[in-house]
Amino acid sequence: MRTYRNRRIVLAVLGLVTVVACALVVLSPRSVAGPQRQSATCGSCPTASLAAANKAAASAAGAAPQAQPAYPPGTIDGAKNPELIPDDVAYKMLFLSLMEPENPSDAQKARQEAKLRMIGLSDNDKAGFLAKLGDFRDRLSDLGGRTQEILKVTPKPARDSADWQELSDIEQQTNTVVTDTVEALNAGLSQEGFGKFQAGMLEFKRTIKAFPMPKMPSDQ
Repeated sequence: MRTYRNRRIVLAVLGLVTVVACALVVLSPRSVAGPQRQSATCGSCPTASLAAANKAAASAAGAAPQAQPAYPPGTIDGAKNPELIPDDVAYKMLFLSLMEPENPSDAQKARQEAKLRMIGLSDNDKAGFLAKLGDFRDRLSDLGGRTQEILKVTPKPARDSADWQELSDIEQQTNTVVTDTVEALNAGLSQEGFGKFQAGMLEFKRTIKAFPMPKMPSDQ
């Protein structure tokens, strides 16, 4: 039963990552032309410091530098303009990047510990943070599972379809879970701990790129 639950959570996370990578809608607060749809993606590292450490390690190992991909016009690069990445998007993607299964392996624990170490929480605050992160994971389990079911049947739902509306509703419910988790951390962590968490979120924005959603057939 526990193995089934762990598998279900992993599948749910995969579904949610699909939403984040493929169907996330972000309103750019400083768009001259007004609000526009944006899709967001980010690196796997929770902070720019960790990303820089990985880059340095690759360089030391003699790895060839990777060519930078070409991003479409209107892309918001968090490395250059982190203030244009909305807080709620950064919180969501940070939580997803830190999340591990209910019963993580030693390697998964080490990976999570390395990421949390960059935030600098005390032992008490780290324990409280992990408890709230577990609640976040559990609440997203059903939402992610349903997302996967929809996209398996209809990988590219039309914007005027019932599937698209349900995915939009799931996104709103996910945003509520994110807000609730941030509020719980604010209430449960020490003032210093929550401040470090917020600083980590602001730094995490530098790993995010938000780019315009591609036009769907119904938009033509």
